[in-house]
Amino acid sequence: MTAAQAALDRLDLFLRTYPVRILKGQRFNGILADYYCPLAGMAILLTENSGDTRKSALQGQGLTVLSLHTAAISRSFDELLTYIDDQIRHALTADR
Repeated sequence: MTAAQAALDRLDLFLRTYPVRILKGQRFNGILADYYCPLAGMAILLTENSGDTRKSALQGQGLTVLSLHTAAISRSFDELLTYIDDQIRHALTADR
């Protein structure tokens, strides 16, 4: 297993065990969100390039979208988890 795959597996474990329910592989009108937090109305996308068009399509459907570059996951793992946690907490406390 590569370091990048190990980091993706750790991210998956973090999201599956997060205190708020996060679903893996949710579709919205044919657009795949890698992860989705229904309570926060937030989609999390794992992207490999800047040409990923899913973010704007999902935002157009009223979702908050976190777009995470896969290369950054293994490079800044702990900071990324803190960022995800902060964003979800903010979405849960913000007026929507």
